[in-house]
Amino acid sequence: MLQIKLLTFYINSSKVIGSDIGAIDVESMRNFVNLYAWLAIPVINALMYPGFALPREYFGIIRIQEAIFTALNGFVQVGIVPEFI
Repeated sequence: MLQIKLLTFYINSSKVIGSDIGAIDVESMRNFVNLYAWLAIPVINALMYPGFALPREYFGIIRIQEAIFTALNGFVQVGIVPEFI
């Protein structure tokens, strides 16, 4: 089972390149997204807590023996041990 626990989500900086609705207050938008992301983290974690199963076989030719997921500098690193069927 793959289980995920989201710890933080935060936008440090943002920029609007173009808008069809007029000028956008980027700082207010960033604060809005950060606030609602902070409020949503417990809900997302509650939904993800039971985990979900990943398929063991892909395309009928590869079977995954082991998969390791690691958080690394804001990215998810995936290591797998495949077995060719």
